[in-house]
Amino acid sequence: MGVRKSSVVSLGDAIKEFIKEHKLDDKFLERRIAEAWQSMLGPQIGELTREVQFAGGVLTISLTSSVLRKELSMSADKVVKALNTHLGANVITKLVLT
Repeated sequence: MGVRKSSVVSLGDAIKEFIKEHKLDDKFLERRIAEAWQSMLGPQIGELTREVQFAGGVLTISLTSSVLRKELSMSADKVVKALNTHLGANVITKLVLT
């Protein structure tokens, strides 16, 4: 009778695999991005933010202020870079403000 090797997987790896299999990556990332958005841009901009959506590298932010939308659109590249730095990965490739 031989010794059978068991394949032990860490809990973290099992959770990552579950998230990947069920295509939940973007939803978890969307939540982290929304938290980063609030944290980095502050409560005033948070109050003017209607919705945060993320899919396929595109971050879509719905704002209630056209003035803020115009202001942020002029510095969209800086915002994307700052958010990616905050997240620790280059996951956002484009920012769309509506």
